[in-house]
Amino acid sequence: KESELQTRLRIVQNAFKERENCIVLRLDTHVDGEKGVNPFGFHFEFDRAKYEEVKERQRREAVTRWLALAAYVHHKLGIRHIILIAMMAAYAVLGGLMFEALEAENERKIVAQTVRDMDAVASDFVDKVVNISLTESDPATRFNILFMESKNFYTQMLLTEDRYLGSAWHKAEDLELNIQWTVLAAQFYAFTLFSTIGYGTISCYTWVGRYVSILYACIGIPLMLLTIGDLGELFAFYILQWTIMTLHYFSCCRKRNAKEDVEKNIKIDEEEEEEDAARVLPIWTAVSILLIYLVFISIMIYLGDKIEPEHTDFRLSDAFYFVFISITTIGFGDVMPNSAQYNPLTSLAFLFGFVLVSIINTSLYARLYNSFYTGMMIMEGTLEAVHAEPYETTGHKLFKKLYPAFSAITLSFPSTAFARI
Repeated sequence: KESELQTRLRIVQNAFKERENCIVLRLDTHVDGEKGVNPFGFHFEFDRAKYEEVKERQRREAVTRWLALAAYVHHKLGIRHIILIAMMAAYAVLGGLMFEALEAENERKIVAQTVRDMDAVASDFVDKVVNISLTESDPATRFNILFMESKNFYTQMLLTEDRYLGSAWHKAEDLELNIQWTVLAAQFYAFTLFSTIGYGTISCYTWVGRYVSILYACIGIPLMLLTIGDLGELFAFYILQWTIMTLHYFSCCRKRNAKEDVEKNIKIDEEEEEEDAARVLPIWTAVSILLIYLVFISIMIYLGDKIEPEHTDFRLSDAFYFVFISITTIGFGDVMPNSAQYNPLTSLAFLFGFVLVSIINTSLYARLYNSFYTGMMIMEGTLEAVHAEPYETTGHKLFKKLYPAFSAITLSFPSTAFARI
């Protein structure tokens, strides 16, 4: 059986640790009706209302624990950076799952079919070797025939794997015609460097050429960005004026009045002109112009690739894919035209495509900035308030720190036996 002092400490300990600040201290002054209670002591009463309030706060804290963690992370790092990185990571994971589901099974089928075709070519080559070895008695003739069959076998294997074009065997057939490094091809390579497309279909083999490519790109990329930015502002200004004129024409239904209104809008001072230049082009206008331009350039490249009649494997859909991958500077290099890729007009067409893409990116960025960052500012303000709000009130902290003092006071009161004497 615990002593009276142990009972007192247990009561105080339970009051501080279990019930937190839901306990009200009461002095015992009128306790004549209670037996065995020191009239000069004190006791704790349970405050039901305060208890419910604390429980509600605890439930709220349990629900918003992740919000509190987000507030702490925002206070240390900035929540918008974390959200943007998380969005890109989630988008990458989603893309990985999507493309794996689309391409994995097709790759297995292609590999299986290619292996069967290569086995057929190898089997046919072995049959020919055996037949020639058994039927041809002259060693010199047999050697020449087997040599030619071996070359034909290697060529068929390259064709089966779709690796013949660009191979040394293909270039050796007509070195002047099939050699890769010509003046036009070198210009195309230089364009892929400073435009950051990087198809990978043509690249330097010497270390000198590779390091010169690095230096050339370091100078050309900033120049390319400067050119795209300047042309983007110019194109955006004129396209915006054309859009305003078109809207005025259809709204007023009178061409003369529309022109007069547009002329009044164009005749502005320098400050207003700079303000109009900073206006954002509507998304639908920019996207429509880009789609029209994509289709037009795709048709031109498709027709230009048909100059050589033997090139019949490059379709219009391939041309559209090639143009889009190029002007967005993705540059896979998996689909390439046969004869139009080294044409200087192709590079020039891609340059204007870069400008249109930059206009769309500017418009999208402006709208995303207004929507996303407005929401981020609201969220950050909320998280700052959550982080600034203390988890415990000052009185609650002080109440807990008084535990040793209350324990000492409790033990210092006379016992019930002394009170009866």
